[in-house]
Amino acid sequence: MRGLIFFSLIFVSTYAFSARWIVEDAKLNVHQIHGVKLIKKFEIGQKKYSVIETPDLVATARVQSRLLNITQAQTVVEDIRIYLDQPIANDQEATAPGWHIQRMRYDSMNPNYQGQGVTVAVLDTGVDITHPHLASKIWTNPNEIPNNNIDDDSNGYIDDVHGWNFTNNTNAPTDNQGHGTHCAGIIAADPHPQGIARGVAPYVKIMPLKIIGGENSAFLSDAAEAVVYGANNGAKILSNSWGLYASWNGFNINQVTLQVFVDAMSHAYYMGTVYVASAGNNSLNLDVSNLQDLRIPLGVSGIYNMIGVASADHDGTNDTRSYFTNYGANYVHFAAPGSNIMSTVPGGWESMSGTSMATPLFAGVMARMLSKGYMWWDAVEVLRQTADNQAKHAWDGKIRYGYIDPATALQ
Repeated sequence: MRGLIFFSLIFVSTYAFSARWIVEDAKLNVHQIHGVKLIKKFEIGQKKYSVIETPDLVATARVQSRLLNITQAQTVVEDIRIYLDQPIANDQEATAPGWHIQRMRYDSMNPNYQGQGVTVAVLDTGVDITHPHLASKIWTNPNEIPNNNIDDDSNGYIDDVHGWNFTNNTNAPTDNQGHGTHCAGIIAADPHPQGIARGVAPYVKIMPLKIIGGENSAFLSDAAEAVVYGANNGAKILSNSWGLYASWNGFNINQVTLQVFVDAMSHAYYMGTVYVASAGNNSLNLDVSNLQDLRIPLGVSGIYNMIGVASADHDGTNDTRSYFTNYGANYVHFAAPGSNIMSTVPGGWESMSGTSMATPLFAGVMARMLSKGYMWWDAVEVLRQTADNQAKHAWDGKIRYGYIDPATALQ
């Protein structure tokens, strides 16, 4: 056995790990580097990635250079923190809960196409898979035997019966924050007892992929790994309500830094999987944002299977943009209801507002379109052609294609 390689720049007697790195195609097993903690390994196509932590004791550039030299890797980049798009509290401008069901004409959607045969992965804070209005909708891995501590399907994940928790590498994608369960309910929940909420695509299967942990944040490597997992395990739609801006936290964000995510998205593209992304809740025109404050992942170049979704509201008479929603026709494709949306949370139901809510609603509509036999790109074109003309005054020029009209699209 080869001896340990000492990472001398950061070696100390008591480690306080805090800097996190993505190492691509390392020639040296990172287990052999003393002073480095291996978090996990995963693959995207032919590329092999290791995620490691080092003590944050010296300048980032020096650590990066030293790691690159020691590991003889293709690249070493800092693992970027990503953040949940926090729902808007006390959205006083929003109309009454349940408005989106009438506005989207749920009862007029073709009942023959309700998402059957389609799996939607929810990349979020996890999902309460025991919720009585969601339990029957949760995806089950058909090739995994529960609780035998064996990777029966050889996909690299042991006992991943109902998805995966990428924040701590376990098979329990539990939701301690409620956000992911809320998104899952918008997609597929059984009706609320009072009839003011239900999932738009009740026959889909929800694949819970937990990528957001404590402090409402996680890492880009977790999201990239989850994208690949979802695509490899049959999810045709990935619902994502997270993001960041290039200026946040002083990260050196560039195409090299983002390559792991681009690789994951390219893999999903070739698997026929579409990625639905929230536009963000910062009231920004993304078209005029400078490159130093680009919205990620919407602004990442080289990705062709991403659909950006803005949040819509209604004032009782007219369609409006939610006051908090980002927009911009260069990056945001569609709008869907996102203000004051009632949905499931662990232990019950709750109303939330945000592009986080519009995104799973759009994902659910896409699932219904796919259950009709469309490929995702054909579904996008039909939704473009059937965009609601009544909402043009609110959205014309603000988003690329328009405000969805699923009842017409599914005729």
